[in-house]
Amino acid sequence: MAGQGTGFYHPLMTPGEAPEPSKDPASQTPLPEFAKPASAARVGGALGVAGCCVGMLLFLAACAGFEAALVLSLIPLILGLVGLVLVLISHFRRAQDTHESDVVFALFVCFLAAVGGLLEVALWRGWPILFGMQG
Repeated sequence: MAGQGTGFYHPLMTPGEAPEPSKDPASQTPLPEFAKPASAARVGGALGVAGCCVGMLLFLAACAGFEAALVLSLIPLILGLVGLVLVLISHFRRAQDTHESDVVFALFVCFLAAVGGLLEVALWRGWPILFGMQG
């Protein structure tokens, strides 16, 4: 029959006729990096980066005089803590698709987001941070 076994579709093929899958190893390329499923460490790192960005925006808004923006300071704290939990779970599960540099970066960023969020909560609630500071 025309077109059978050629590896492409031809309009003259009958409906039950399917082309053979290609046996060429060059045609079976791996998925690009962005198409692979994200590991828990990378998701935790992304939450940490988001927490740092939100925290920086809140801090800049508070410095500009919008002190009501500090009400949202729980967002970077929660993002940082959830990211830390995800990274630690991923690290202790010993996922094969995560590199040590991914885990270290995610831990660092999530720690920064959590500490920055905690400092913003302290500013919002009026907690004394430094010695001799009045609340």
